[in-house]
Amino acid sequence: MRKYLALLLALTLLLSGVSFVSADAADPVRIEAFMVHPWVTSEKPDPEIDIYKKYFDEKFGIDYVMMNPADGKTELLTRMTAGNAPDLIGFNSFSELLEFYDQGVLIEDWTPCLDQIPDFTECMGEDQIHFFTRDGKLLALAPRPGEQHWGWMIRKDWLAALGLAMPTSMDELYDVLYAFTHNDPDGNGEADTYGITSAGGGTGIGELSNIGYFFGRNEWYVDENGEANHGILTGDYLETLKFIKKLYDGGCLDPNWYTQGWEERKSALFAGEFGMCWYPPLALYEESLGARQDEVGADWWQVMPMFQGKLPAETITGSPILTVSDSCAADPAKMEKICAILQVMNPLHEEYYQICHGVDFDGYRLNKLDDGTNYIWLDAESFPYRMRSSAEGSYISCAVYAQFFRATSADGVISGSTPEPDAYVLAKLAELAELNKNERHSAENKFLTLDQATMEEANMVANEFTLNYILGTDDDYDAFVENWLAAGGEDLKEQATEQFTEWGFIK
Repeated sequence: MRKYLALLLALTLLLSGVSFVSADAADPVRIEAFMVHPWVTSEKPDPEIDIYKKYFDEKFGIDYVMMNPADGKTELLTRMTAGNAPDLIGFNSFSELLEFYDQGVLIEDWTPCLDQIPDFTECMGEDQIHFFTRDGKLLALAPRPGEQHWGWMIRKDWLAALGLAMPTSMDELYDVLYAFTHNDPDGNGEADTYGITSAGGGTGIGELSNIGYFFGRNEWYVDENGEANHGILTGDYLETLKFIKKLYDGGCLDPNWYTQGWEERKSALFAGEFGMCWYPPLALYEESLGARQDEVGADWWQVMPMFQGKLPAETITGSPILTVSDSCAADPAKMEKICAILQVMNPLHEEYYQICHGVDFDGYRLNKLDDGTNYIWLDAESFPYRMRSSAEGSYISCAVYAQFFRATSADGVISGSTPEPDAYVLAKLAELAELNKNERHSAENKFLTLDQATMEEANMVANEFTLNYILGTDDDYDAFVENWLAAGGEDLKEQATEQFTEWGFIK
C-alpha cells in the first residue's frame, strides 16, 4: 500500500508540473546564533522583511536564526540540559564561557579550524589568542580586541584665553589647573570653573586615579627585575596622592568630585565647568555635540600629551566571546558555514561593515580614507528603514545582528553626515591620532584573574586611606602599606607572581 501511495503521489506531481525535492536536499543548513547577554533584546522584524537575515541566508546558503533572549544564561542552561543546544554562542565574559566549557558542552579546541578563519584570527591578535589558549587548546574566539581610546583632555580655549602653554611637567600642570579655577578662563566674571573634577560616586576617587599614569603604574605589573610589583609598593601611588592633595588644597577640584556619579558629572562637563578630564576624544566630541547641539568639542578640547609616564595598556580581549556547542562542533556542514561567516565578519572585509554598521542597508555608505580610517556617512535621502524603536514599522535588525560580531571602537570607524569628512570629523580624527602618539604600558596585567574577594578587601583599605590622605586626616603611608598588605595585598602579590609565571611574563 505504501509503495502504491508513493507511486501515485509521484505521478500526480509529475502530471501537475511540480518538481519534487527531498527535504534533506532542499533545506539549507540551519545556524542558530545565541547571544547569552544581549544588549539589544528587541524583537526582530518578520523573517520575510528581515533584510539582515536574508543577507546571511543568501550569502552563506544557510537558514540563519539570531537569538537574543532577555534571560539568555537561564535559557542556555535549559537548552543544554535538554540536549537542544544552539550553534554559535556569544558570551560577555570568558569566565562565564568557562563555566559551560568545564561541563563539556562546548567545542574543546578551535585550533583545527584556524586555517579556515585566518582573517578573523589576524584581527584577534596574538595577545588575545594567547589569553584564550589553555593547555595548548584554543578555547574561544572573539572580535578584534579594543575599546574606546582614553586619555587626558584639556581645554585649549582656556589655555589661549589665559595665555598659558600646554603643560610639560607636573608643576606646570598644577599651575594650569589652578589658573583654570581661579583666573576666570571663560571670561564671564563668575567663580564657576574648576581645573578638574571626578565621579567618585561616594566610593572612590574616580578618574583622578588616572593621574597615577604620570607617575607609574598603580596596578600589578612585571617590573624591570622580572618581579610582580604594584604602585602602592613602589611609592608611585604616594606621588599620585601628593599631587591630588595639592589640587584639593589649592581649590582646583570641583567640590562634588567625590560624591557625584558619572552621568551627573557629564552635564557639568558639557556645560563647560571643567578644564581637564579623562575621556575618549571621539566620545567627548560626539557626546558634547549630542548634549549641546553644537560642535564645541572641536573648539574646546584637545588631547594633552603624556609629558611623563605612559597611558594604560589597551584591553586584550574582544566582546562577545564566541564559541560553538559540542553538538555543532561535531557537525562538519555547520562548522564549514560558521567558519565561512567568521572569515568575513571582521574589519578586513566589507561584509563586516554591512552587518555591523548598516552600510548599503540602512542608508549608510563607506568611504575608506587614505590613512586607513573607515569613514561611514549617512545618506539621508536613501535609507529604507529607521532604527528608532520597537514599534511596528521600525527597523532594529542592524543592532540585533551587529552585537554578535562588532568590534566596538577597535574597528577604526568614524561617522559623519557628508560623503567626505567635514571639518568637525577631521578635528576628531586629528585628536585621536594625537592621543595614539603616546606610549602605552605593556599588557601583562590584562592576563590576571585575581581573587575578587581578596581584591575587594585590599581595595577597601586603599580607598579609605586615599580619601583620608587627600582630606589631610591621615598621612602615614608606611602604615597604610602594611595594612594593605595584611588586608590582601600580600596574597594578591603571590597570585600575580604565580599567574605572571604561568603566562610566561616571569621567567
